[in-house]
Amino acid sequence: TAINNFASARAAVFGCYSEMQDPTLAFDGWLSNNQMFSDEAIHTGTFPTRLEFGSLAVFPANTTMAAVFSDFYDVINECNNVIAALESGIEDPGLTDAVVNGFLGEVRFIRAYCYWYLTNNWGDVPLITEPTREVTNEALQVPNTSRSAVLDQIVSDLTFAEANLGSGSAVRVTSLAASAMLARAYLTAGDYTNALAKAELVINSGSYTLEANYADAFATSSAEAIFYLNFTTVDGNSNAFFYFPADKGGRLSISPSPALIASFTADDTRFDATIDTASVPGTPHCAKYQDVAAGTDPIYFIRLSEMYLIAAEAAADGGDFATADGYIN
Repeated sequence: TAINNFASARAAVFGCYSEMQDPTLAFDGWLSNNQMFSDEAIHTGTFPTRLEFGSLAVFPANTTMAAVFSDFYDVINECNNVIAALESGIEDPGLTDAVVNGFLGEVRFIRAYCYWYLTNNWGDVPLITEPTREVTNEALQVPNTSRSAVLDQIVSDLTFAEANLGSGSAVRVTSLAASAMLARAYLTAGDYTNALAKAELVINSGSYTLEANYADAFATSSAEAIFYLNFTTVDGNSNAFFYFPADKGGRLSISPSPALIASFTADDTRFDATIDTASVPGTPHCAKYQDVAAGTDPIYFIRLSEMYLIAAEAAADGGDFATADGYIN
């Protein structure tokens, strides 16, 4: 009953974005677990559960993994509750069909984004599209759904979002953000034709341009920004604190791996914007998160450059190496 008019519906939609800012997701879920498990980063902190990710030996009792897994479903459950409320037919002049479908598009995108992370990290996972409103074994012990079915749901949610959203700021989901995520989802599913088509749709939209200076790609005003999670001085994250060494006010829980450092050539202008090796000699650390005091660094979910890489990979997988070469260049 809390969602009963335009104002409360809008607040509930914003609440889904807010749930994505959960501290566990902001560092472990969206970033560090994947960075360590992909070997682009190594564990340099003191938390033994994070060390398991760094050593590629994550045990079932790992509490960090449990928290991340559960927090993805916290976001999904908020989305499911908002969807159920909006689809129930709230009577309010401000909630026109277009407004309702726009709100639904944002929330279904967020749900799809969480499921994309879940299925890429765990494979088969419980697919829950209805609100969970009671704490019972039947409600909570949900069996896994096949990864292919989860990807189908992701595509369905994103297709709805693409059709019912417009343009706007990169801090809220737009139609082109949904197109960009569809490109990623289709590539994941091996549908290279549709992956290329959606990536090219975003590239050719004229709404985004590549930054001439690589470091500018991570500013909140970046011309590359398609969708990012926004943080403010009253609602910040601890990412810079976890990435920075003690000399800069952090705890260095995670560091760039030697393999990542070695992968840059000497003339690669991206290096200094990615890894700081100068400010604290002998302690390389991430340079993309800087605000230790207030935690206002955004988390970039989708940038234009990814669309070029998806287009290149999809074209190559389809045998069109000339197109792939063009996008890489």
